[in-house]
Order: sequence, then C-alpha cells, then structure tokens
Amino acid sequence: MMAELFKILQPLQFIQTILNSGKRADGRKFDESRHVLISCDCVTSANGSALIKFGTSSVICGITTSLVKPTTIKPDEGIIEIDVRFSNTGSNELENPDRTTISGYVRECVRKILSHSKCINLKQLCLIPRKYCWKIMLEIICLNMDGSIVDLSLLASLVALKQCNLRKYEIDNEFDLITMTNEFEKINIRTYPMLCTFVIIDKHLLIDPTMNEEELSNSIIRMAIDPDQPSDSDCIYLLEATGSCTIDENLLKNIHMKTMKRAKFLRSVMIKYTEKQQNNDDDCQFETMQL
Repeated sequence: MMAELFKILQPLQFIQTILNSGKRADGRKFDESRHVLISCDCVTSANGSALIKFGTSSVICGITTSLVKPTTIKPDEGIIEIDVRFSNTGSNELENPDRTTISGYVRECVRKILSHSKCINLKQLCLIPRKYCWKIMLEIICLNMDGSIVDLSLLASLVALKQCNLRKYEIDNEFDLITMTNEFEKINIRTYPMLCTFVIIDKHLLIDPTMNEEELSNSIIRMAIDPDQPSDSDCIYLLEATGSCTIDENLLKNIHMKTMKRAKFLRSVMIKYTEKQQNNDDDCQFETMQL
C-alpha cells in the first residue's frame, strides 16, 4: 500500500529507487526489451496490414493503394504518404492536447527513415512518367501508447509493406497507355531499417522504455539502422537525442551496439512471421530478447 502511494506521489523518486536496486518498475533488466508480437494481414479491407505489440504498447498499420498522377516535382516516381492517429479507445494520451504534435513527430520519423534508407525504389512505383504512378498510403493507428511508439510504427509499416500486393499493368510506352491484368506483384523492399528507443534516467541506460520511463527520463535517444549492414557500419538513418544528458562517444558506441542487436532480432522476428503468413500459418506468439 505504501509502495503504491509512494509511486503515485513521488513517481521520479520511486523509479530512481527501483533503478538503484538494479531492476526496472516492470521487473525487466536495464538491457531487456519487452515481448514482441507480430500479426500480419489483420485488416481484411487493407492491401497489407500489421499489428505490432511491445508489451502493452500496440500499433496497427493498414495500407491502401491507388493509381494517381505523379507530382510535378518528381514526375517519374511513385508516392508514399503516411498518416498517424490515435485509437478512440487507446491510452490516456488521447486526452493530451499535444497528441497532434506526437502523431506528427511519429509520422516525420517514419518518413525520414523510409526515405533515408531508400528501402523502396520510388521509380519502380511509376508506370508512365507524368501520367500514372502508385500512391501507397500508410495509415498508422496507435492502439495503446506505452512507450517506443516510433519503433512500433516503423516496424508495423515495414511488415504491412511486405504484405502489400500491386496489380500488374501492361504498359504501352508509344501511346502512354496502361492495361490492367489479373496478376499481382509484391513491392520490392530493398532494406529493412529498424529503430530502437532508449532513455537515460540518472545515468541508467534503458532499452525499449515504457511511457512512464520516457516521461520521467533525463534524455530520450532514438537510433535507426540497417540490421543487414556490418556491425561496424556507420550507416545510421536516424539519430535523435532529446533532454539534458551529454551523449559522449562511449555511450554512442554502446547505443549503436545495442541497437544493432535489437535490429537483427526484430528483423528475424519479422521474417519469421511474414513467412508464416505466406504459408497460411496463423500461429503467432510472443518473442523476447535480452541484449
């Protein structure tokens, strides 16, 4: 009873006391992530979808596709748009007036990583320059926001893209005409960038933080890398640090090492369950790792 009262009245002191004992409030070790669940094609009306959970934090992404006219700025490329919003039955963050800012931040992070990693060749999404291209709309819904929401949103986007099927068209370049066929093809995804979020609370580095840990942290660090790159690669698609802590070279190397291990794990889980989906195997279990 007193512990619960202490947690409510002095949340920062409570979490500091827990961390000083060598564990986290949910019982995890500092370098231990939560269980991961991936469910593919869970939205029947979408052209590719995915539900991702890290513990109680959950995100769903559905894709819609349409043929549109390319933009005048990039007339020979397809279009990828991202929308992020919160479920009406989601977390307490729904009552937060900053939720529009949060959704905008998540959207921009996912957009940056997909763009910087060049995981999709947008030119391959163009059928006829200046006339026809594919527009891929990623609709991300945060069902329950309990930390690492950007990590979840990126992973959900990649899994959904992996399930997406585009109709094939016969192209007449002489007359700039396209003819629909009955065949479909997958989107060519060249790389699978993964994101990992860390927080620092009183010099303790925690991976895959809960919302409470993020809110009480001194700093939040996010790093996105390609798990297929060599471990010593300096290819980083996103690196953001907010808060008051100084990020020195040793800390950055430690974060990079942990991010690489986490990224490889998430990549393997993604491949495992997307292949199960292709084999019509609906079995989906929690996966976990410890760095």
